[in-house]
Amino acid sequence: MRSLLQATPIQASVALMSDLNKSLYPYDDLDSFFAANPITLPTGENGTIDMGQFIEAYSSIGTGG
Repeated sequence: MRSLLQATPIQASVALMSDLNKSLYPYDDLDSFFAANPITLPTGENGTIDMGQFIEAYSSIGTGG
């Protein structure tokens, strides 16, 4: 059986998560975590991308690209 592990942006839902999911991010200090691990979103011409470009960029996250 495969499991889907995912974080949450909603503080109230952290208490409802499994211990494994809670271990993905330091919910008590997310500011420091994201300062050390910034999120970079893909951009294109004029700062926009189309859905195909987004899917391609998103897919590369799982492969380390």
